[in-house]
Amino acid sequence: MNKSFLAVVLGLAALALADLWVGLRPQLSPASPQAMNAGLAAIEVQMKPGTLVVHSPLFSGAELQALGKLRASPDLPKEHLRASRRILLLDRTDSSMGGFGSPSEIVALPEPLVLKIFEAQESRSGVLYSLLDSFDERSMKVERPPGKVVSQCNQPRNEGGFRCPGQPDWLYVHRRRLKISGQDQECIWAHPTMGGAVVHELPGQPAPASGGALWLELSGGLADDAVRNTSDGATVTTQVIQGGRTLKSLRVPNRLGFQRIRVQIAANQPVKLSTIAPRDGRRHYCLNAEIKDGGK
Repeated sequence: MNKSFLAVVLGLAALALADLWVGLRPQLSPASPQAMNAGLAAIEVQMKPGTLVVHSPLFSGAELQALGKLRASPDLPKEHLRASRRILLLDRTDSSMGGFGSPSEIVALPEPLVLKIFEAQESRSGVLYSLLDSFDERSMKVERPPGKVVSQCNQPRNEGGFRCPGQPDWLYVHRRRLKISGQDQECIWAHPTMGGAVVHELPGQPAPASGGALWLELSGGLADDAVRNTSDGATVTTQVIQGGRTLKSLRVPNRLGFQRIRVQIAANQPVKLSTIAPRDGRRHYCLNAEIKDGGK
């Protein structure tokens, strides 16, 4: 069987099962818009830098509309995130989401909702935001030429992540494991496009509680096979842009290994990472970005 056809069939089957799962919940009454609004208000009160927001996977699309543009996921965070990040879980009282353990605090909400708060169990060296952990359908867009948006990468892929409508299949946002300098590295796929820019937007972060500065740490690298098999491979550049001004640029030449930069950023302003290359042939490029509390 053709692999592409099989992938489509499996993807459609997964979507059908998801719809069936939500449809077969006869004992679960829907949460009212008023209850969901109360849940959103409680989350906003509890938000702190670096907090992850999760909601029950049993909410329907209609119920979730009340959450607006809140960055939230229906998926159980990975174990290292559950240990290292503060998590707010908007859950149901009649069918709790598993995998979290005991909450540090419970905020009562109108039935059938409850907000559960899980405090971090270990330090993450002041990490307030990680693109690897927090990307969604609003995180990436394609500009062609740079500055003119031609696609918002918000179309779910069967393989995970989001593709960019109207663009080649190799332009998408998702986690990848690439061999970089001989080691398997997890990072965000950020293949450049000739004549344009691939732009990742990081949400603005509040000023850190420590009173210190916010720092963006950015690393980028090319897959080993792309370097070895493309002798004339172009340099890939990721510009750090905030407030319409380029703060610094990460240049990744055609050689093995990650390149890294660190740049101070302002609080409460989004940051754009604009990735460009004069030629995009075999530029199997990925990046990681973290915003940290630099301390006093």
